Amino acid sequence: RAIKFFGEEYINESLLLEFDKFEEHQKEYNRCQMIYKYAFEHLSQRSFENTFKVYTIHENKKYSDRTDIEDVITRKRKFQYEEELKENSMDYDT
Repeated sequence: RAIKFFGEEYINESLLLEFDKFEEHQKEYNRCQMIYKYAFEHLSQRSFENTFKVYTIHENKKYSDRTDIEDVITRKRKFQYEEELKENSMDYDT
C-alpha cells in the first residue's frame, strides 16, 4: 500500500528499512521478508549493500530457518559474482 500511496519515485532505502522496523515491531515477519525482496528488486546497487547487511542480520540471527539462511548466502554470492563480471566480463572463473 505504501508504494501505491507514495509512488515508486519516493521509495528509498531509508523508508524501506524504517517500514521494516515497524513490521518487525508488530511481529509481521513475513511482511519484513516481502519488504526486503522488494528492496532487492528495485533499489540501486549502492543502496543494496546496506540493505543486504540489515537483511542478513534479520534472517540469520532473528527469524530464520536453514533454507532462509541458505537463501541469504546465495543472494550474497550472486551479488558478488555480478560485481566481478561487471569489472571483467571475460573472466571465465567467475
